[in-house]
This record gives sequence, C-alpha cells and structure tokens, in this order.
Amino acid sequence: MRVEKYKQDHSVFRYDAEYDSKLKVISELEVELAKLDATLSASQNTLANPGLSARRARLLRSIAERKAEFAPMPQIERDLKQIEQDLKDAMAAYETLQKQFQQAVLNQSYEIPEVRLVSAAAVPIVPSSPKRLIITAVSLIGGLVAGTSLAFLLEFLNRRIRGIKDIEDFVGIKVIGTVPRVSWWRHGRQAGLL
Repeated sequence: MRVEKYKQDHSVFRYDAEYDSKLKVISELEVELAKLDATLSASQNTLANPGLSARRARLLRSIAERKAEFAPMPQIERDLKQIEQDLKDAMAAYETLQKQFQQAVLNQSYEIPEVRLVSAAAVPIVPSSPKRLIITAVSLIGGLVAGTSLAFLLEFLNRRIRGIKDIEDFVGIKVIGTVPRVSWWRHGRQAGLL
C-alpha cells in the first residue's frame, strides 16, 4: 500500500499511537540517563568505571538520534496526510463504483429476456368456453344428493309423535285404545250445529 510504503521510506509516524510510543522511548532513555548520571556522580571515580562513561555516551547519542527524527516531521506529515486523503478519495470512488456495479447486476437480472416467436398461433377447432353439459349434469347430481341428504336429516331430527308405535316407544307401555280423529267442522254440519 502506498501509505505504508511512504511511512517506511520516510520513517513517518502517526500522531496518535506511534508518536506516543516514540516519545515514551525518548523519555525512558532520558530516565535511564538520569539514573546513570546519579550513579556516576555517586561513584566520583569515572576512571574506575569506564563502561559507565561509554554507556552514557551511547545513551546521549541515542537520545539525540531520536530527537533528530522529529525535525523533518512537519513536511513529511503533510505529505502523509495528502496521501491518506488520496487513499480516502480512492476508496470512496471504489465504493461508489462497487454499488453502481451491484445495482447494474441486479437490474440486469430483472430484465425481460428477448421475446422470439417460436411458432404461429393456430385457431382452435373446439371452443374452450365452459362445458355446459358437464356443468348441468354435475349440478343435477349434486342437487339430488344434497336434497336427499337434507330430507333424511330432517326426518331423523323430527321428534313428533305420528302413530301408536311412537307412543309405545316413548312411554314404554302398550296402547289399549285410541280416540279417532274427528273433524269438528264436518261433524258440526252433520249434526246441524253449523
């Protein structure tokens, strides 16, 4: 990636984590230098410890090198910011093109395929309208079945007493006699009451 290559080539760092880590390294080196100076001043004999003097010189050189890295940073940081902005712009353009491509693929999948004539249409010989004879026969048979079923159902549900046998079944004893049905109208005329 272009940004990473630029950072590696120019020893560029970001202001957040990398900047803090480099400053931390410098501060740790300065703390170590301060401890070493305290050790040297306490010993008062620098000739007895030539290793401490060499170590102090190395620490001073390392601190100077690390601080020198910060000198060219403003121009390098501007260049890095420009490259990062170019990257953001390129990513935004890529995402826009990706969305347009996906939409085009989706639209293409919904398109109606090309219509071609496979064969000429033929006029039917027999009409395809409703078949009246079959509909009439089915309706007649359905009506007969429904009517007969309804008649049997009504007969089964009818609980009226219609004869001597119904009375014997309902009461549970034998009928000894019955009163004949008399038409009062006819009987009254014969008797001269009306």
